[in-house]
Order: sequence, then structure tokens, then C-alpha cells
Amino acid sequence: MAVFSLGVIVVVVIIAALFQMEVDYEPLIAEKTVVVQASNVDSFKVVADVPNFDKWINFITKVNEMDNSRVGVGKSFEVHVHFPFIGENQYRLDITNYGPPKSLSFDADFELLLPRTIVEIKDGDMLGVSKITWRLYSKRRSYLFCGTVLPISRFIMTKQLQGALFRLKLQISHSL
Repeated sequence: MAVFSLGVIVVVVIIAALFQMEVDYEPLIAEKTVVVQASNVDSFKVVADVPNFDKWINFITKVNEMDNSRVGVGKSFEVHVHFPFIGENQYRLDITNYGPPKSLSFDADFELLLPRTIVEIKDGDMLGVSKITWRLYSKRRSYLFCGTVLPISRFIMTKQLQGALFRLKLQISHSL
């Protein structure tokens, strides 16, 4: 019995240490790029239209503005997200960078991942074509997170992001 108790204590100490030790960067959860037949300005209009995220991001069911301020740094939204087997939850999304027509960043208070999203829009290889790169990082940096939750999140979010960018491409083409 004492050997079992000692083993449990060792495992708990290792888990606690992995929880406290952190990597020195924000781990990348997912990154995808899409090329669209639209100018950077037209692409940015759709990407930065946060209240309409539910039209092209599958798991978002509704977005509400939290105030009447103009869209820009500091603007906050209440995002309703549906998770299979769990149901719908609400999260706060705050714009942290607003640089039309080239960049948009926002953080969400989703506790499991603490995601930071960075969107960059660049000129494509031809006139009237944009290249949109969407990166999703986590502000969680513990070794325990990176070894357990992050690989599963990468798998799920990469697939979700791939589908969302396909629908974003359709949304941009319909908005022209």
C-alpha cells in the first residue's frame, strides 16, 4: 500500500510540475490559408464583420455586439458557440488589432484554449486576388497543456478552420 501511495504522489508531483513549467511561445493550434477572387478591401470587409461570423464559422451560432462602439481595437462581442455533446456556451471576443485592410486579431475567453486569432490579408499573385492566412494560437503555455490538450485541439480546429475558410471564400464571392 505504501508503494502505491508513493507512486500516486510521484505522478501528482510530475503533473503539477508539467502544469507549472511553460514554453516560451504561444503554441500554434491551427493555420490555414485561402486565396479569394477579391481585393484586400473586399476580403477584409467580410473577415472583420464579426457579427456575421455565424454565416461561415460552423460552430458559432450567434454573435452579439456588447456595445455600440465602432469596430476597432477594444470592441467586444458575445459569441455563442455550439459544442457537440456539450451544448451551447457563450464567450467574450475582444478585438486586439484592427488594421484594415491587412490585419485583424482577437482574443476569446474560452478557458480551455485561451485562443488568440491572427488574420493577415495579403495581395495575391494576380490583380484582384487576396491571400487570407488565419492563425489560431493558444495563450496557454504549460507543458501539460502542450502534451495533452493541444494535439487534440490541433486536429479538431484544423478541420474546423479548413471548412470555415472554404465557407468564407463563398461568403466573399457572394458579397461582391
